[in-house]
Amino acid sequence: MTISNHERIGRGLELVRRALLPYAERELKAFYGQLWWHDGVESALKGNIGAEAKGSTEEERFAALDAQALFFIMWDNWNQVFHTKLGHIGRTYISELREVRNKWAHQQPFTAEDAYRGLDTMQRLLEMISASPEAASIQTSAREMMRQRLEEETKKEIKRSTEVVTETRT
Repeated sequence: MTISNHERIGRGLELVRRALLPYAERELKAFYGQLWWHDGVESALKGNIGAEAKGSTEEERFAALDAQALFFIMWDNWNQVFHTKLGHIGRTYISELREVRNKWAHQQPFTAEDAYRGLDTMQRLLEMISASPEAASIQTSAREMMRQRLEEETKKEIKRSTEVVTETRT
């Protein structure tokens, strides 16, 4: 069964979310200590995105956040918490994935090239945080998408070649 580029991006974003949760929580706690929720999460969200996450503990509320909230938290805490380990390129990946996530959430279409780029950026970010299983899963999805695209293009080219040969004979 062929899945759409939009669905492929949605699955990738969920893998990124699951991999970023423990990474971001660990890094925020290492920097802010017991104030990680207040200084790292609540101050970044400012009562907006995902602030109403349900759960009785800070950890449960953090685990309920979506990819958008995680990207926002990482972006807002970049210089203090994430810059040292992920550098400028990591921030670029977060920025690009914020755009991918917004496009996905607003049901905008993804060309094969856009979907591949989004998946590639997801994979690269996950490799930076050593989330190898998730990165491999996204890589497999991107390769499958490109394989399907190549097969479709090959079929079209064969059909065109056949039509040209038929017209030439007539």
